Amino acid sequence: MAMNINEYAKTIEKFGDFDPDLGIIVNEISNTFRNFSDNVTEKANKEKLLNEKNINYINYCKSYKNILQVRDKKQKSKKEYHESLKFCDDELKNLKNDPEYELSGVIPFIDRVYNKMKGANLNLHRKESMEKLEEKIDVLKNKVENSEKDSKMFDKVVANEIEHFNKYQIIDFLKYLNNYINIQAEFFQRNKDLFDKLLENLEQK
Repeated sequence: MAMNINEYAKTIEKFGDFDPDLGIIVNEISNTFRNFSDNVTEKANKEKLLNEKNINYINYCKSYKNILQVRDKKQKSKKEYHESLKFCDDELKNLKNDPEYELSGVIPFIDRVYNKMKGANLNLHRKESMEKLEEKIDVLKNKVENSEKDSKMFDKVVANEIEHFNKYQIIDFLKYLNNYINIQAEFFQRNKDLFDKLLENLEQK
């Protein structure tokens, strides 16, 4: 738009070549449109800068969404650790309380068949299974404890982000609208003054 207005100013200027008496008037009109073109460029630059800041706000919203997704993954991991710990704990209790109990799952079944085929000491194998379960339970307990701490800390971070987001999103958006309106008001007022001055000068000719 600014380029078109500037080209229009050049076109007007050429009328002075055909009639020297119109030179001063033509120059005033041409200069007015050149200033108008400059105002359009300045307005566009201000709007661009303002919108770039607003895009950063949109990026912040995306980051906020990513934080929630990370929190969901952490909650899922914590749940899986709890379920694994309960399963192993139940298996260990069953092995200790019931001599006939056998571990569930495909791998334990294959392991039992293999040990029977090679004539291994099943009681010793049972004892080793319980020791492995106890070791696994200790590892899972640490994971559960760490995941609980991590989850609480992350929930606190998310809560702070939510509070910050809710507090400032309206303020920031209203500030953006106010700045945008001021740019428009300044633009139209400057151009009104520009053409008012032109009309005043033309009336005095």
